[in-house]
Amino acid sequence: MITKGEAAKLYEKGVDAVYLYLTELEKKYKQEQPKAAAPLATAAANPELNITLPSVRALHRLVREQQSVRLTLKTGDTLTGQVRWLDPECLCLENEATVTVIWQRAIACLQGLA
Repeated sequence: MITKGEAAKLYEKGVDAVYLYLTELEKKYKQEQPKAAAPLATAAANPELNITLPSVRALHRLVREQQSVRLTLKTGDTLTGQVRWLDPECLCLENEATVTVIWQRAIACLQGLA
């Protein structure tokens, strides 16, 4: 921390002295700070599917058994078909006419059809 007296002396010396002092403080601060890894950025860039969750296991069962489902999206749209695959963010729904990749966060309800 700089005292008022030191600040006054730097001010008298001019802008260059203040700039040099602040540059030295910045270097010292960066050296004192531990190098922090970015675990959140790494996790967000490469999320994994948590297969221990009951919802994920139920979706895997639907894929394995090729059971037809009805998806209701948050927009109110309804889609039917078979879930072909899923990943941490999306799932693929296939019917006779189309193959649709849907963001999981867009799904309001998923119902298995008998």
